[in-house]
Amino acid sequence: MTAPKLRLPVETARLLIRELAEDDLDALYAWRRHPAYRRHLPMPRQTREAVEAELGAILGDQTDYRRLRFLLGVIERKTGRLIGEAILKLAPALRHRQAEIGWAVAEDLKGKGYATEIGRALLDAAFGPLKLHRVFAMCSTENLASRRVMEKLGMREEGTLREHFRARERWWSSHLYAVLADEYRKKRR
Repeated sequence: MTAPKLRLPVETARLLIRELAEDDLDALYAWRRHPAYRRHLPMPRQTREAVEAELGAILGDQTDYRRLRFLLGVIERKTGRLIGEAILKLAPALRHRQAEIGWAVAEDLKGKGYATEIGRALLDAAFGPLKLHRVFAMCSTENLASRRVMEKLGMREEGTLREHFRARERWWSSHLYAVLADEYRKKRR
């Protein structure tokens, strides 16, 4: 089975979700270096060099027709500004037709519904053109805003992964949410 093709860009009322480009480095680094960016993420402090290296790897992956991981740029259509990222990771065993989604929004734009708009666009793509069966998302147990977004998207909590990985000198626990294709379609009607 070949990897399904994600059609890009994805447009919503306020956003354009597209492949990241080399020119995005400054904007990506500008909001990723904000301490709030990693508050609920188990990653080290974002240096310019680290963001540049990750962007280089992402750009290299964009030409792989077997690609299963998409880290995409989210552009505010009104301003043309890169304001966040959208993440779609297809399950390696494609026959299971599953994916994980995620999102991040620049600190100065949180609370405006952008994360929900990103999540909805990813679910529309997952259950539309990609023909997936199940999509899940995870967030740290302290991340109440992401939990609310997942619930708005119609995802249901499936459980808590207690202290399932270690980063930044502590154990991290995550809530796991998921939605099935038929559940999502019923909610969108």
